Amino acid sequence: MSAHIVIDSNMVQSSELFEFLSDGANIAVLPDYVWTECYKQASLPAVRAFPSVIRNFPHQIVVLRSGKEIAALDPRSERFPQALELENVAYDIREMEIALDQAENGADHALAQLREQWEHAGATMNDMLKAAEEDIHPSLPELAAIFTADELGRCRRKEKYTPSMTEKVFGNAYEIYVELTESDGRLPVLPPRFAVQTFYYRFALGVMMHCIWWIRNGSQPISRLERLRNDYVDLGFAVCATYYDGLMTRDAKAARMHDELANALRFASQVAAST
Repeated sequence: MSAHIVIDSNMVQSSELFEFLSDGANIAVLPDYVWTECYKQASLPAVRAFPSVIRNFPHQIVVLRSGKEIAALDPRSERFPQALELENVAYDIREMEIALDQAENGADHALAQLREQWEHAGATMNDMLKAAEEDIHPSLPELAAIFTADELGRCRRKEKYTPSMTEKVFGNAYEIYVELTESDGRLPVLPPRFAVQTFYYRFALGVMMHCIWWIRNGSQPISRLERLRNDYVDLGFAVCATYYDGLMTRDAKAARMHDELANALRFASQVAAST
């Protein structure tokens, strides 16, 4: 049986990925974040090395649309969730190889395209750092404030949630989903049985899982915003992976984030289906 697994940035050139794809039936799913992490290095050798594994398996590679594009997809559509994926990926991988060959040979147009990608990736990472500073960082204590002192203690001791805690986590996730959806404006706010399939709901639930992790680790002030930004990059991978069979990563924190999000999503989906 084949598996569709989301691959994080550090695994794209790994022997584990090569072995996974060598099965012949497995599919590697690459989110938009992977390309951003590659191009942000602004290095031709780094970009040249990036497809070293996937070039051997062009027909076993799925590339996802950006998170912003996925957020606009209506889960009530017949094409959902296939619409998350770009078309003609094998052709694009071959074209990337040709463009990189041209860039290495000094072709001006190929080098110009690379510089555009580098600048875009750098701007994206800077925007995410700004969001970490202005939105995510101040929101952590605000989210934690929904819990009582006893509930915070339960989080830190990793004890079982009370019914009140469960209601707060999932209720607050839905509120964040509503806020994101209304701010975006491209989709209406959907009832829970459809909302749980949307990118914004899964992201919102991940936000709550990240807040729980922060509480468990002592609610310490965050001194490095880059680390917080990286947490949210990992959250993006985890959200994408909930649409597939899992996440390939060596990062224990990212793996735990995905597992907890996937478990929470299964619970939310069961509750939504019964209402």
